[in-house]
Amino acid sequence: MSLRPIVAAIALAACDGAPDVTEVRFVDVESPASGGALVVREESVADARAHLLDALDDAEDTPAVLGGDAWRTRVTVRGGSDVSEAVREGRTYALRGESDLRLEVRLGAGDRGALSGGTVSTGAERAMVQVALEDPGQVSARFRVSIVADDGAGGAHPREVTPSHLTRPVPRGTYRAWVDVPARGGRYLVGIIVLGASGEPVAYAWSSPIAVVRPWL
Repeated sequence: MSLRPIVAAIALAACDGAPDVTEVRFVDVESPASGGALVVREESVADARAHLLDALDDAEDTPAVLGGDAWRTRVTVRGGSDVSEAVREGRTYALRGESDLRLEVRLGAGDRGALSGGTVSTGAERAMVQVALEDPGQVSARFRVSIVADDGAGGAHPREVTPSHLTRPVPRGTYRAWVDVPARGGRYLVGIIVLGASGEPVAYAWSSPIAVVRPWL
């Protein structure tokens, strides 16, 4: 008896009604509960950046980043996940301006990885940050990517670790950057400036951080 019909039947059964784990949705969230999250409310982009990085340096965990007032909250939802679950897990970014920015941030270290808001436990000395971004409403949009590292509560003030190949505006796509992991671990978050057709900033975003923790600490 041929195994081909059996294999085909199993494949169809597995696909029937199962969520597409590759599907990614980007959803605006109305007034999510803040909890221990970092809420960006400042009108000035420079003030918002200063507030966010100061608050990150003082935080003891990996807080979600939420928008407030001038900023709005978007959440990245993968597969069949619930929106509220994605918010609770910190897969959020604060967005301000005229943009339909779709942002997804991952971090991998060794054989471990996490999305924004997550935590990776590893002894690896280096990690790779992956940033996927696009703005379907502005096909000619370009993006400035900023990667910031924080050594955690009581550590050094957050510092820029953006590699040279990302210092210039880039088109939509997926970009990767190696970052060093401090001996006691660290946290990494990504900032985005969306540039319009004339090169002027039209929107700003900050993702929730991802933490790398050491299993022996």
